[in-house]
Amino acid sequence: MPNNIILDNEDSWDKDELDIFKSYDYRCALCNDKAIVLHEIIFKSHAIGTWKRAGNRVPLCNSCHEKAHSRASKQIRIKLLEIAKNKYGNN
Repeated sequence: MPNNIILDNEDSWDKDELDIFKSYDYRCALCNDKAIVLHEIIFKSHAIGTWKRAGNRVPLCNSCHEKAHSRASKQIRIKLLEIAKNKYGNN
């Protein structure tokens, strides 16, 4: 893995999920720390059938994941959508 980052419980992630981590070099999309979770930018309940598409899930560290579920989540969601758009185009 790049930069000697080891993903905890790698065997618990499916190929598509691992590909997302790999595309970000196993780094948090917001702060570049080690990513530990995939975060859905658009909630599953709001994107039925499309929430798993490329660009809707991004790797985050624990701290940024907590922020993504905090009162600042709207601003973080906007930032994550911009990051995903730059990485994947208009998905």
